[in-house]
Amino acid sequence: MEMSFFCHLPKEVAEEIMLWVPADSLVRLKLLNKSWHSFISGLINDLEFVDRHLYITKNMPTSTSLVFNNPCSHVDHDGRDCYAKMFSLLTISSGDGYGSNNKDHIVSVSEDLNVPCLRNESCRWDQWAWAYHCDGIICLVKLYGTIMLCNPALQESRILPQSNKAIVGVAPFGMGFGYDAIADDYKFVAIWSFPSRTAKAEVYTLRTDCWREINMPQELCKYYTQGYPYLDGLSWRGNCYWLLRNLVNGDAILCFNMCDEEFHITPLPNLENSAAAASSYWLELFVWNDSVALLVSSEGNVSFEYQFFVMNNGVNGACSWTKQLVIGPVIPGVIVKLSSWKKDEFFIHLVEDIDESKDGQLISYNFHTKKIRDIAVRDVDRLWHWACFYVKSLISVKRR
Repeated sequence: MEMSFFCHLPKEVAEEIMLWVPADSLVRLKLLNKSWHSFISGLINDLEFVDRHLYITKNMPTSTSLVFNNPCSHVDHDGRDCYAKMFSLLTISSGDGYGSNNKDHIVSVSEDLNVPCLRNESCRWDQWAWAYHCDGIICLVKLYGTIMLCNPALQESRILPQSNKAIVGVAPFGMGFGYDAIADDYKFVAIWSFPSRTAKAEVYTLRTDCWREINMPQELCKYYTQGYPYLDGLSWRGNCYWLLRNLVNGDAILCFNMCDEEFHITPLPNLENSAAAASSYWLELFVWNDSVALLVSSEGNVSFEYQFFVMNNGVNGACSWTKQLVIGPVIPGVIVKLSSWKKDEFFIHLVEDIDESKDGQLISYNFHTKKIRDIAVRDVDRLWHWACFYVKSLISVKRR
């Protein structure tokens, strides 16, 4: 007999409805009864349904989610305070309708991000220092090199096997996590630097659950090894980007393509007439209008103005940049972390301020109207460091 739900709707119609249900809510429906458990389990195991569900979720404009890591104090056996990093999920309304946003505030909801491995108290003592995200999978890396993939919506996690090139007790020099659309697989790339001023690179693939060494041309890395870590790794549309800071050989961007697994060096834009013309400056990579962009500000910037450039065709090394606009002044007396969340608006995380009451505050800044709106957050003090954006998905880390 044909299975039916929702007042005898056909199964096919029920499946279409389920495509619009958030991943974590969909998983909870398994608890209703045996019929629902069987129906939902079938959907979660159907890769075509999972891919369609992810596509709808990523293109749904109703909200944006961010992951924050927060220091959490514990006392060890010797009575000393130890700190581990727990994670919070902040979901921010993207709509402009009644009851969502008003002229001065934006509605948000914060909750603990229930990462399966972190339930174990012993797993919390080593700090998870870095977080990356792709399609609902969060990649966490400890200070001492342990790497974990997890999907909080599915309550799944897996610890990656140790890399063949790993330096015991040390995290990789450069890291990136993303999706290979050709192989339909998720990959983690790790770059290891050695005292001989050489570097090795390895790629982990979720489908095989193993590492393999890939070519790392030494002419690309010999000037960017000892003492100059690969900063601000960004993954976007199957590519990873790292800022390379080097006072001797000049700053640059290292690019890695997840599909062909090749590295390229991309030069920075001409910064002579920008805020970076100062002796020291601050750079950050982010995504703006589906393109990789570079935010530029001089350190000690008293005008609180930020310029940004958009990269054009930067993966193969033959890159051009387009200067877009100047942002600011935003709020005087602050150091910010900034990223685009709408076409015309930026998230700004105030991480330091003369007025201590502003520490940890989130705002949305429209660079056309210059309007600032507070993002209303409960327990804002818990939002210690903004780690990454996040979408809930049904992508499993146990199989692919």
